Amino acid sequence: MQLVVAEPSLPKPSISISPSRGVSLGEAATIRCGAGPQNATFLLYKDGGYWGCAMPRGDVAEFSVASVTEEDVGSYSCSYFTDYTWGNVARLALGTGVLLALALILAEAAQGLYPKPNISVSPSGVIPVGGNITISCWHQQYRGMIFLLSKDGNYKDLRYTDPAGLVAEFPIICVRREQRGNYTCRFAARTGYGAYSDPSDPVQIIVGDERPSPDSLLPPPPPARPPGDLHKPWRPAEPSLPKPSISISPSRGVSLGEAATIRCGAGSQNATFLLYKDGGIWGRAMPRGDVAEFSVASVTEEDVGSYSCSYLTRREPVALSYPSDPAWLAVRDYTWGNVARLALGTGVLLALALILAEAARGWRRGEGLYPKPNISISPSGVIPLGGNVTIRCWHLQYRDKRFLLYKDRNANYLRYTDPAGSEAEFPIRSSRREQRGNYTCRYSNKIGNRTLDVAYSEHSDPVQIIVAEPSLPKPSISISPSRGVSLGEAATIRCGAGSQNATFLLYKDGGYWGREMPRGDVAEFSVASVTEEDVGSYSCSYLTRREPVALSYPSDPAWLAVRDYTWGNVARLALGTGVLLALALILAEAALGWRRGGC
Repeated sequence: MQLVVAEPSLPKPSISISPSRGVSLGEAATIRCGAGPQNATFLLYKDGGYWGCAMPRGDVAEFSVASVTEEDVGSYSCSYFTDYTWGNVARLALGTGVLLALALILAEAAQGLYPKPNISVSPSGVIPVGGNITISCWHQQYRGMIFLLSKDGNYKDLRYTDPAGLVAEFPIICVRREQRGNYTCRFAARTGYGAYSDPSDPVQIIVGDERPSPDSLLPPPPPARPPGDLHKPWRPAEPSLPKPSISISPSRGVSLGEAATIRCGAGSQNATFLLYKDGGIWGRAMPRGDVAEFSVASVTEEDVGSYSCSYLTRREPVALSYPSDPAWLAVRDYTWGNVARLALGTGVLLALALILAEAARGWRRGEGLYPKPNISISPSGVIPLGGNVTIRCWHLQYRDKRFLLYKDRNANYLRYTDPAGSEAEFPIRSSRREQRGNYTCRYSNKIGNRTLDVAYSEHSDPVQIIVAEPSLPKPSISISPSRGVSLGEAATIRCGAGSQNATFLLYKDGGYWGREMPRGDVAEFSVASVTEEDVGSYSCSYLTRREPVALSYPSDPAWLAVRDYTWGNVARLALGTGVLLALALILAEAALGWRRGGC
């Protein structure tokens, strides 16, 4: 069901029926619809249902009822539309909606198409409450980008800025406790939906007077090892201790289910390393040499995040270092499934774009607005060189249309005609070799000062004209077995000619049956199991394979017959023969008695 919304700015059309006082059954009637614009197509409705459409002559369109019946009695109304047809507008709107939806999906899939930017924080280290800090974000390749700042892996961007150059600054004035955390940035084009860069590595903002006691952060030590100095009273971070380093392997990200290793290092071997994830304690480890390793055997989505580490000295007095710079454990999603989905989405998007572009071009040209016509050719089969043939084209719905004839799918029509009714004829006199080929037709309205004024039907199915070459010898044909074949048995049809450089075509009852290449100068067509549908008249012709390609006249016909030597028929034949002999004897006896009685 289609919902069509009327345009209030267009004037309402008028309607009249002639004769106005009624019409007798069998007489003709004319319904006229008129409006202001001439560049319109009128739609006629009967009892609220669609009846037909017509183009106006001037500003009036006529709908003819040649012979009124009781079914034609009813209430009629009409409307009109300008160049833009409702069906095409609806299809274009639907396609545009699908296109936009796919564009949004692909835009989401395209996240990370730009390389990640660099990020830094100044001043670094622990920031006192109420202090000022600036986060800088930059890249070295693209201009005209906006920068977006995120906190703690939340991609709901906190702030954005639109710098003139390649560097963006995010100042944080009068720092509060709730502003501690891990910050990343990314950049995107100014045009809205599109491709974003990968997020930068994180930087950590630590606000002073915030650190909890080690007893609340650290898990209890293993039973085999005494707690030792870890339970000494808490001391703030020791600025004299060098900040540890941190690295994650593999460095470019890891797939879900793979292993990852986090390494923390410092100059001192006499230390215990603490690992934090997103600001919370993750674990602790003793170093091997001056590097401690934390292993993630099988990465899950919960392991993704920002990691940092610090270390506790194990000598008196116990001191805690500042945390390392943060490192991000990222998951790369380069699975074949995602690559395939992205490729499939791109292919569908391109295909839809091409379909919509073609639909829009056809909509502007007015193509395909009417159903396709019927087409036939007379006489059918092979046409002799110089012979005559007529192509007929017709439809059953619309009158006063222009019919156009096309050959071999050429965009330009060969001829056109304006018939009085709904059928057009295209005669071809004295056919020439170059006139062989495939022909189609279609019809349109007759007005057309501008391209947008013309509405076309779809193309008909094709018909083929085959012009024979009289200089080629006619082929021979034979059927084996020659005296007929029983149902279910095999038969062979042989076609021969003087030339081996040919392709043979077989026809049954004038219609194309198949083609074969010859072995020598004879081509064989096999029927593995004869049925009643195979019974009929067969002929063949051949095409030369040299230039120019020419077609011979068809051979004389040969008949494929079925002999019915079944037991039932044999019994009926024997019974009929016996009855015939008995009648013959009775008649002979009666004749002898008649002659004796006459003496």
